[in-house]
Amino acid sequence: MSRPEYRLRGQYVARHTFTVPEELTTHWDEPAPAPQLPRWYSLAAFLIMSSATIFAMCAMGRPGA
Repeated sequence: MSRPEYRLRGQYVARHTFTVPEELTTHWDEPAPAPQLPRWYSLAAFLIMSSATIFAMCAMGRPGA
């Protein structure tokens, strides 16, 4: 497989080419893997958000809260 060549922009560097090592370009087409979070993380986030929502809804109905 031929190594890809790239040209830089500018007056001086436009005349010179440089090559990128193939190991740096082989995985560009693959998307980044999604992070695998533990199950308790999503449960804790849900409990915190729902508790805050319930508290806010209750606090809106009570003056001075």
